[in-house]
Amino acid sequence: MYASDEEALAAAEEAYQRYLDVSNAVGAGGWVDTDGLSEVLRGEALDESLDATADLHDKGYRQIGDSTFDSAVLQQYAAGTPGTVSITTYLCLDVSAVDVVDSEGQSIVTEGRADRQSLEVGFDDLDGVLKVNRSEAWSGASFC
Repeated sequence: MYASDEEALAAAEEAYQRYLDVSNAVGAGGWVDTDGLSEVLRGEALDESLDATADLHDKGYRQIGDSTFDSAVLQQYAAGTPGTVSITTYLCLDVSAVDVVDSEGQSIVTEGRADRQSLEVGFDDLDGVLKVNRSEAWSGASFC
């Protein structure tokens, strides 16, 4: 599907940016309309996101500001026909510009929250669209 590792990484970065765009919009809307998440996530990542957004919505929280990412590095790329494409990356999620507030506008973000988080993110292509299927905090030394 991709001619090189560089193209695979670029596709993963584009897919992750699409995910962040949707996720930021869902959070800014108070986690009410989550329909767009299925356009950018699947499998474990979608299930976990829907559970988390339901909880945030039920508590009346809303996101202010946008998450971003940088420092993406390709860990693994395996290609085949659609449905067998798999990409894993390491990347740094930056939440320094994000606050989460309650219904009264008070921040619920805990003091000392890490503004940059090292993640291992998996992607696959089951239907001709590269989507996030897994996102886990990196347990090793931070690379952010």
